[in-house]
Amino acid sequence: MKVNKLNTNFIIKLKRRALCLVLLSLLYTYVNKFPEFETIIPNDSLKPTGSEKTNCTSFNDDDLKKYIGENDFFSEKCSRIAEHHDKIIIKAKTSQIALCKYINYWIYDKLQSVDNFSHEDILNSFYIKFPKLKFGGMCNIPIKNKNIYYELKELYDLYDNFIKFKKESTKAVDGSCEKAENVFQLYEKCAGKCKWNYNNYFCWELMKFRAEYEQYLTLHHLTHGYVINYLEQKRKPKKKFIECMNYKELQKWKAGDTNYHTTLHDVPNLNILYNNMIFVKLKSINYKNYN
Repeated sequence: MKVNKLNTNFIIKLKRRALCLVLLSLLYTYVNKFPEFETIIPNDSLKPTGSEKTNCTSFNDDDLKKYIGENDFFSEKCSRIAEHHDKIIIKAKTSQIALCKYINYWIYDKLQSVDNFSHEDILNSFYIKFPKLKFGGMCNIPIKNKNIYYELKELYDLYDNFIKFKKESTKAVDGSCEKAENVFQLYEKCAGKCKWNYNNYFCWELMKFRAEYEQYLTLHHLTHGYVINYLEQKRKPKKKFIECMNYKELQKWKAGDTNYHTTLHDVPNLNILYNNMIFVKLKSINYKNYN
């Protein structure tokens, strides 16, 4: 009987551990959708009618005001989400869990500069007031510490800049490569953290980003006829930069210039040293000039 009891307790602990890992992974899984929510929610078509205003104002007064004073960042956005959550999810082409994870991140992000606040208590109170936003038992999972928040913030910024790059690069060929600069620099910064330890949710999400980024650049080249290459100067001091130009011109430039060589990757690999200065050299050439 004693052995069976020990086995049962061990199994329970394993299940709890597995559940904790799943819940932690969900914090990172949906961060790619957070910038989309940020742009969708303020849309004029999602103006609040007032049906949820009382609950949102009450939550702000009871649970947030002691941290933020009279600075009410919450009520307007809360009303939009509570009233129009179905429309927001459809517009973002994502799941209910993605929206509640965004809500949790948004609240933490607004309070992260405040000392000694309990994200767990705030979320418990929030989902009691707004049960229709709970979407099952995986929503009111708090961000446990600042390190997790900082990683989510870095991934958020990476996806935010990538989305902006995609939007602007589809409008016109001229100048669109300039928007790749922020994405490149942010990726370099994030990838450096994964050089020695990549077996974690942050680095796995970064690998997913890299795959999406490479896929987009391939499609973009096929559509517009130019590419973005990540280059490293051979002569000292070594420098990294990106070059964006028409593909025909890039082939000629690579063949005749011995000062530079292309790296063996379209997006910097995670196993490369990231201790060089980053220099961004941008050159955008309209494809129609080479027709």
